[in-house]
Amino acid sequence: MRELTRLTKRASIRAGVLAAAAVVVALTVWGGSSSSASSSASATLKPATLQLWLGGVLTTSTPGSTYRQWVNQQIARLEAAVPGTKVALTLLPPDNSQLAAKVESAFAAHQVPDVMMLYSGAYTTAYTPDLLPLNSYINATPGFYASMSNWDLSCANFTCNNGKGTILAVPTDVGGFFLFYNKAKLKAAGISGPPTTFTQLFADCKALKAKHIVPLTYGDRDGYTTVNFLDEDLGSYLTTADGNAMLHGKLKLTDPRIIAALQQIVQLRRMGCVQADATTHEQLDALNGFAGGQTAMAEYAPGDLPQFEKALGSKLGVSTIPNSGHGPLSSKIAADSLDDWVIPKGAKNPALAWEFIKLVSDRSAGQSYAKLLGTPPANIAADASITDPLLKYMANKVKDPGIPLLDSVLSNAVALYLYRELQLAFAGQTSPQAAMQATQSDAQHHGP
Repeated sequence: MRELTRLTKRASIRAGVLAAAAVVVALTVWGGSSSSASSSASATLKPATLQLWLGGVLTTSTPGSTYRQWVNQQIARLEAAVPGTKVALTLLPPDNSQLAAKVESAFAAHQVPDVMMLYSGAYTTAYTPDLLPLNSYINATPGFYASMSNWDLSCANFTCNNGKGTILAVPTDVGGFFLFYNKAKLKAAGISGPPTTFTQLFADCKALKAKHIVPLTYGDRDGYTTVNFLDEDLGSYLTTADGNAMLHGKLKLTDPRIIAALQQIVQLRRMGCVQADATTHEQLDALNGFAGGQTAMAEYAPGDLPQFEKALGSKLGVSTIPNSGHGPLSSKIAADSLDDWVIPKGAKNPALAWEFIKLVSDRSAGQSYAKLLGTPPANIAADASITDPLLKYMANKVKDPGIPLLDSVLSNAVALYLYRELQLAFAGQTSPQAAMQATQSDAQHHGP
């Protein structure tokens, strides 16, 4: 969802062919931690075939992608740590409704993998009865809980209580949504920097169009770009108490501030700030226009930073998404953990699954995650070692969010309903008020 189905929450594939030499390099890079892991893990763990299902951002781990390169690195580490172990890899569908159907079917049939990546928040907690609580594993791994950030969306009721709550998953990464911009395109229109308010954004749209430059890449066929804009603009209207109420389902989606934020966003199409096919274009494909230098700005999570940097070089800039409100959290963004590692109840090899989770959650894995995938890792030490200035800027912003991402804390069904209504609102086929009223009614139908 969130990034892929939204970011694709993510289905253009980042380039990056993994050759046999890269596997050798990966094994060398991980040698120190792998050998130590092997000496401890192999003494207690029996080799087996680990069934690994990849949802979340890693649904795009197709052969040749940078996502697959990272996954292959971690698989190599596990197989070195526990000799004789093999990993059977399954990619879940990028479309979140299809992903949810496959996962729910697996739980119902009691045919579950050993370990899965899922989107965090409600996309994890939706399966609470079917997930193995991880407290005993974490408590038996000194320092593990303290080494990771952004735990709450990985716990029952969205609160980990400093590790004393029911921990359902381990967070992988942290993110929100940002505005990427082409410095050369803005300069050509006489614009000195990225807009910080919607008033400035609308003015910049006018100036860019006067120079025959498409102001903003926007792919909203499934409502994902609109929900990302809405997530970030809500923080400029709400208070910390409102954010907490949203987290626990106490803030109605018909709140006038939510509607006010959405009314500003739908103006982007009405004022011609987006490309002509914005309402029918898939989000990630639309981003190719920005990477190709055809548009001035694009909204996305940090995950496309490597692609944009490669394509635009020094012309690339990153800023927060403009906001339209003036609330106390206007200087902060909406952000939370994006993806989770979980062990289903009924997994045949839970101890081996935990060994894998430990490996993919350590500093080395986090550093590689940031470098290859352009996303701040949940591992605190790895996050602190980020050197890319644009990624560091985004990592610092997501460390101190004002509110969580709205669709992270809505139930799966309601979030999917919200996307459809937002798409209709942006396309002008319904009003912002009607879209949020319909979604609120759906939320009441599904219950908390």
